[in-house]
Amino acid sequence: AVSEDDLSSLKNFVYGDNWIGTSLSLLSPQEAATWQQPSYDMGRWPDPILRRPATAIDISKFGMENMKSVANKLRKTARENGAVGLAAQQCGIDVSIIFVDDPKRIKKKQKDDGEGGLFLVNPTILERSPEVDMKVWREECLVLPPSFTATVLRDNIVTVQYNNI
Repeated sequence: AVSEDDLSSLKNFVYGDNWIGTSLSLLSPQEAATWQQPSYDMGRWPDPILRRPATAIDISKFGMENMKSVANKLRKTARENGAVGLAAQQCGIDVSIIFVDDPKRIKKKQKDDGEGGLFLVNPTILERSPEVDMKVWREECLVLPPSFTATVLRDNIVTVQYNNI
C-alpha cells in the first residue's frame, strides 16, 4: 500500500519541460456547485486526487440546481481541454458524475454552446463483454503526460445503470 507520506512527495512532480503534476484539493459537491470559476481545474498525474474513488450522491438531498451547476462546469472543463469524457473526481470533486460528449460534436470540433453530451450520475456497471470479445486500443489520457500512450484492452460492450440530469 502507498502511504499518504509517499503520495505527498509526488505533489507538483515534474515529469518534463511541458508536464508538471498537480496537487488539487478535494472539493465537496457543495463546494463544486458554488465554485466561482466557469470551469474546474483538472488533475495531472501523479496527483493523489486521481486515485480517489468517487462518492455516490443523493440528487434529492443535493438539489437539481446544484447538480446542474456541477454538470455544466464539468462539461465546460471537458470541452476546454478536448476531453471525450471526464469524471468529476478527475477535477478533485468528491462526487460520482461522468460527462461523455457526443462523438459527432468532437469530430466537427464544434465550439462549446453549453448543450449536449451525456451525464452519468452514480454509474454502476451491470454487465461487461466476455474477455474474448475485448478490443485492443491505443489511448492517451489528458491527466497523463502527452508523451504517454498505452495499449489496453477495453470492453466491446458495457451495460451501465445511472441517473441522468
